[in-house]
Amino acid sequence: MRKTSPPVHCAPMQNNMSASKFCQLMLELSVAIVEQLIGDLLFDVNAEGDVDRRKTNAMKIFVLNEDDQVYVAKVNSVLKLNLIAKFVAVGVSFRQANRLYQSVKEETGMGLMGSMGEGDVASHRRIVCAINYQYLKALLKNVWAFSIAIDAGNNAGSAYLDLRMRCYFKENLQNLHVIAIPMRERHTGQYQYDLIVSVLDVLAPQIFR
Repeated sequence: MRKTSPPVHCAPMQNNMSASKFCQLMLELSVAIVEQLIGDLLFDVNAEGDVDRRKTNAMKIFVLNEDDQVYVAKVNSVLKLNLIAKFVAVGVSFRQANRLYQSVKEETGMGLMGSMGEGDVASHRRIVCAINYQYLKALLKNVWAFSIAIDAGNNAGSAYLDLRMRCYFKENLQNLHVIAIPMRERHTGQYQYDLIVSVLDVLAPQIFR
């Protein structure tokens, strides 16, 4: 992952914590990953074809650099990004992650950690997803074959298509959860096939060429 200019700026160390934890990062992200995987697959379009306002607001964290044809996402604090990623990784909700973050801030007395809302948690998770997809795309360029498994599910009334992947990489069999894609149409075989292809066309375009 490359960092764009300006260079990383770090706040002074506090409570013996490494200053790098409070660095700001400017991350370059693939246009296809941001637009097709984060934008198009995870957000709905209404019947008139207008982009949902929730999508517009959610995607504001990604700014298009037209000269380099990449999206740039600003991370104000590596500490904040890492903590939120770890909280959500153990299965807590966005609201719970927000409360946990505030508890850590209060307990440590580090005002430099800043505030955190549920919307901020969601924004950080989108950035983490985009980063992970870029790593996964790079990984798939270095494997000669992979297998996929799909499973349809329903969570709180929202249907989704779960995609997992296995490949051999660095002398180990990697078992990866790729994405849970919302399903908004009838669950026909063709519809599910098209959803899977739309993901693989971004992450492993070489299989279609």
